[in-house]
Amino acid sequence: VIWKAPTAPGYRFTGWTGDPGCEGSEPTLTISVSRDVACVAHYVRRWVVTGTVDDGYGEIMVSSASPFASCARGTCEVDANADVTLAAPARDGYRLDAWEGDGCGDSDRASIVVKPNADITCRAVYVMSLTVRGSSLGVADAAIVASSTSDNARCDQALCAIDPGAEVKLSAPEVPEFRFGGWSGDERCSST
Repeated sequence: VIWKAPTAPGYRFTGWTGDPGCEGSEPTLTISVSRDVACVAHYVRRWVVTGTVDDGYGEIMVSSASPFASCARGTCEVDANADVTLAAPARDGYRLDAWEGDGCGDSDRASIVVKPNADITCRAVYVMSLTVRGSSLGVADAAIVASSTSDNARCDQALCAIDPGAEVKLSAPEVPEFRFGGWSGDERCSST
């Protein structure tokens, strides 16, 4: 007797079980019978995770450690209960604000891990980010410090990336044998 497991959209065939002789992992099972036999074809549910960028600029990288994952070009098809990692691209002049979509969580991290229980689409939403940078002129040892109280500010030493309308504080240190002479640069930086 030849048994053929049918293909089922949204499912992956995993193997045969049942009476003795029914074991196998190929969709086609050939057995010799001399009595009544019951063979069972097993399937696992598959889900599709798609990653997109809200304004279409850039591509979401998707991956999965699942041995039966099929991932390419922003889409990953995996068995039920498999993890999928989505990574949003870095973009000059923008910051990742959030991931949107049912099952995508509410993270503002560049990389998220989802465990789908349905087909889902996760959309990376970006917002414009402005950069305020401080530097010194006349003395190389003057380490400018940039800071901001804005919730979404990302500051590192003499640089802050902020949302439009947020404030940044630049602090010039005291340097022995030098006098602070004021700020210059963009017109908003003019100060003594």
